[in-house]
Amino acid sequence: MADSQETKTPGEGEQAKQPQVVNVVVEPEKKPDVPSPAVPQTPEDLSQLTPVIMESLCFEAGKKSEQELRTHIAQLQGLLGKVIELLKDKSAVCSNLEKQNTALMLQSNSLKDVVAITKDLLSIRNMEVEHLHVDIKSMEEKINIERER
Repeated sequence: MADSQETKTPGEGEQAKQPQVVNVVVEPEKKPDVPSPAVPQTPEDLSQLTPVIMESLCFEAGKKSEQELRTHIAQLQGLLGKVIELLKDKSAVCSNLEKQNTALMLQSNSLKDVVAITKDLLSIRNMEVEHLHVDIKSMEEKINIERER
C-alpha cells in the first residue's frame, strides 16, 4: 500500500477511507500508428529537430484529451529517440575527428622531424661539396705547378 497513490476527499465518509489507485503507466505496445509529420524521418542535423522540439515544448496539456496526450507522448518519445540517435552519431563523429586530429598531430610532428633531419643532411652535403671544391682547387694548383715544370 505504501507504493500506491492514495487520494482522499474529505467529507465522503466511508468512501474516503478507501484508497484510490491511479495507474498512469503508458504501455509501449499501445503506441498509436499515427505518423508524426512534424518530426523528420532521418534527421541530418539538429537544426531540423529544433523547430519540432520548440513546438513540442509549447504544448498545452490542460486543454487536451487523454488520447491527444498519449499521441503527444508517443511523438515526444519518437523525437527523443531521434535526438538520442543524433547525439550518438555526433558523439561518434566527434570521437573519430579527435582520433584523426591526434593522428594528424603525430604525422605533423614526424614530418617536422623529417624536415629537420633533411636540413641537417643537406648542410652536411654542402660542407662536403665545399671540401671537394677546396680539394679540386688544390689539385688543380698542383697540376698547374707540375705543368709549369
